[in-house]
Amino acid sequence: MSRPTTTDPEPPPSRKDYKKSHPGTEERQREGRARLWDKPQDQELQEGFRAARVPQRPYVYQAD
Repeated sequence: MSRPTTTDPEPPPSRKDYKKSHPGTEERQREGRARLWDKPQDQELQEGFRAARVPQRPYVYQAD
């Protein structure tokens, strides 16, 4: 009795193939990143946060 042969399913399309078939993808990704993440930082505010930082104790659950 021979075992039936199974054919491997076709591999999923690669990112390169997707970008070829959808040419505006990279531009939309850049716009989305700029809208959500690339924001100007207030240096004075960041310096205040750094100055107010309290160092963490070695064992946070120990009651002093």
